[in-house]
Parts: sequence; structure tokens; C-alpha cells
Amino acid sequence: MSAGLELRGVTAIVGEPGTGKTSLCMRMAHEALRAGKRVLWVSLYEGKDLFLQEAAGLGYKLEGVDFWEAVMAEPEAFWNRLLDYVAERRPDVLVLDSVTPLVEGVGGRSLMLNALYRVLRPSSIDVFMTVEVDTPPFVLYTADNVVRLFLERTEEGVPERKMCIDKARGLPGGYCRQFDIISSAGLVFFDELKPVPGRPAEVRTGTALDELVGGSFLGNTLLLGPVGSGKTRLAVKIAAAAAANGYKVVYRSFAEEPWQIKELAKEYGADFEVMAMRVKPPTYGTHVYEFYRLINEARPDLLVSDGLDVEFRVYGEKAFELNMRMLSALKEAGVAFVGTMAKSYGLANYVDNVLRLRRAKEGVVVEAVKSFRKPKRIRCILTERLDCS
Repeated sequence: MSAGLELRGVTAIVGEPGTGKTSLCMRMAHEALRAGKRVLWVSLYEGKDLFLQEAAGLGYKLEGVDFWEAVMAEPEAFWNRLLDYVAERRPDVLVLDSVTPLVEGVGGRSLMLNALYRVLRPSSIDVFMTVEVDTPPFVLYTADNVVRLFLERTEEGVPERKMCIDKARGLPGGYCRQFDIISSAGLVFFDELKPVPGRPAEVRTGTALDELVGGSFLGNTLLLGPVGSGKTRLAVKIAAAAAANGYKVVYRSFAEEPWQIKELAKEYGADFEVMAMRVKPPTYGTHVYEFYRLINEARPDLLVSDGLDVEFRVYGEKAFELNMRMLSALKEAGVAFVGTMAKSYGLANYVDNVLRLRRAKEGVVVEAVKSFRKPKRIRCILTERLDCS
């Protein structure tokens, strides 16, 4: 339970507004319910209808939560009622969202300590309480576990969320995990995203293009060339030839619309799935999540990403981290990959094959500038139908 952590006892979740404190608690409550535990959720800010609506938007089913809307101005009355509520309902998990207004006034400290030590801890109830950063520090001292949430944004506006463990009873602290909050998927830690392992797909197009990469498209391949050099047409040719040979192909287009790619594919009498990639800074986490979902659910033999430059223009330095993660996942999943770029942004050093396109008097020249297997030819000139001559 507890977002991949066994946080037992009293846990303080600290962060500025909007960092994801409530979302993290929703995930914990969701996991507790799935494990058959009883959950009592105490909210000082919102009613049950809004709570359930927000949870559903994140993909969490929390109808089974015992919800108490505790809008009370007097801390003593709150704590007394809470202890009665706990005695009546006997929850396994208690969420307090938030304790900050309850400990700011006179006597708030003693009331909270009394509740924790007299009833909650002896009852072996796991308590998760959200805490604003300006809350009196004694709250953190009394907690068994302290979790801090952070939200920063890059120059491009890409949100960077992380959860850091300051201390955890019986567990090592002092480490952080990246996450994002994704519609219908909830709070997702990036280190939880794993590809389903698979045997490497060796994709043969049945054309002379195979000879440039050692006989077949295996591993990760980049098509590099300036604007107008024919990268998209060549990528479509590879995808169409692979599809015609029975391989499952998924084509991700960052520039052209799906209908444009399918129109090009008609020239080669083949059809395959085409996805339009809409890349915006706020959707970085969703972009990562959807990639893993794609390769795990669609299970393609060949994935084509046409126009990867867009990711670098939109995400800045985060795009390199993103693509290194994706290249590694594709290798583990056994999916052959072809990407097109005008500029490699350093990725050429980390892929298996690089084919460079350039226009010459005789036509478009394709050169094998890098191949992890010995190519059967190192260059060719593309014909009008993109065959090698």
C-alpha cells in the first residue's frame, strides 16, 4: 500500500498548494480499499460529491471510503468528534486533509498529540495527514514518516513533480521519485512505468533498405536529414513495406495529420495504425505514460516516430531524458524503432543505426553512417518509389 511504500504509523505529507498532496492520499486510499481495508477520509475543505468527482477524474474509485466533511472552527470539538468517529468506525487507514488549520491556534499542539498518542497509535491505525509548508514544525517531529512534494517548471513550462522521503520508520529516507498527475490514471511514478519484456523483433521490409542496416531493422534506427530530404516519405515506405510483410506497425506523426500519412502509404498498397502526436509542455507526464501504454497494449513489431525534433523544441532538455527512457523501454519490449529527425540532439550516439539522407544531383542519397551490424551496402540512391538503386 501507500504508493509503493509501506508507510506505517503517522505520515505527514508536506507541500505547497497544487503539489499533489490530496492526489497522493487518494491513491493511498484507493490502494487500501483494493486491499480490503477500511478507510476514513476526513476533509476540512470539500464535500463528498466534489471529492468523489475529483477522485473519479483520476481513475480512483473511492465510493467505499467513509467520508466525513469536518467543517469545524473549534479544534477541540474536532478532535473529540474524530476520536468518537474512529471508535465507532474502526478504520484501518485515516486520512486527514488537512491538519494545518487544526494546529495553528492555542492548544492545537496538545490536542493533536493527545489524539495521536491516546487513540490512533495504540489502535495501529495508519494515519496520513496533509500539511502545508508553513505548518508548525512540531507536526513533522511527531510523525513517523515525512513525505515532501515539490512542483517546479522548466523554462519551457514542463512541470516537474517529485516526492522526497525525509524520513520513514524502518525504511531508508533521503531519496526522491519523479511523478505526475494524469487524468484517468491518477498519480503515477515514472519508475513504476515498465515495458512488458519481449523478444527483439527483426523487421524485414523486403527491400534494399534492409541492406543498409545489416539485413533487417533491429533495435533503434534514426533517419537524419535536413528539411525536404525525404525523411517522412522514407519512414512511410519502411512502415508500409513492413506492414505488407505481416509486421504490426504503429506510426506516430508529430507534424503531419494521420490522413496525410495514410495517403502516402496508399502509394505502396499498405495500411497501418497512425497516431497524431499533440505535444504541449503541461502534458509531459501524460506523453510518457501514454508511450508505455502504447507499447504494452498495442505490442507493435515496429514503432515509427516521425518528427522527434518537435519533442526537443517543446520539452527542451527534458526531451533527451524522455527519449533515452523510451529507447531503453523499446529495447526491453523487443520493439524495432525508426525515428526521423533533422537534428539528432545527441540521440545518434545512443541508437543502433543511423541513416543520413541528403539531396544530390542524382537524387536522394541514403548513407549508413552507423550500424551495430555490418551493412551489406553503405549507401544507395532512392528511386521515385524510394527503392535503392
